[in-house]
Amino acid sequence: HGFKTQFITSKSPLKCDTPYAESKAMAEKEIQKTLAEYCILRFGGIFWKNGPAHLGLNRAIDDILVGKSPAYTGSGLAQRNYISVNDAARVIALVCKRKIKGVHLCAGSAPLSIKTMLEEACTILNPQKCSPQQKEGHEAMDQIIDVSQALPLAGSFQDAMREILL
Repeated sequence: HGFKTQFITSKSPLKCDTPYAESKAMAEKEIQKTLAEYCILRFGGIFWKNGPAHLGLNRAIDDILVGKSPAYTGSGLAQRNYISVNDAARVIALVCKRKIKGVHLCAGSAPLSIKTMLEEACTILNPQKCSPQQKEGHEAMDQIIDVSQALPLAGSFQDAMREILL
């Protein structure tokens, strides 16, 4: 739905602003053309330790786990509703079990600011060794996904941080 879309709903137009997004949209169209039963899940950011570094939260989690304080730019007040990899897997399993069909948006249950996510991650993952640091830089904007009502709500961000420690 594009990097600059602040609130993504099922009615939001696709804005393929990267080759990756364009390839995903093309794949969806090909699936839909087959007339087979399908379920397409459009995930926002998926986080976990050792996750892909293009999502800053993944880099921050890895830093926190080794005692390095994460940093955010600007005020850190931009909100996201990222989903943990475990919650994403639970959604996929439920979609298969219930045979849910169609196109669905999938994300975390509650939007949190980037600063709050980093504070919570530090508090839970490594409270004695780190705290988020503010650095100069551009302000990020909100990017919140309206989760499909056909899907279960993800767990809390705090619960996901506790799962990382298991």
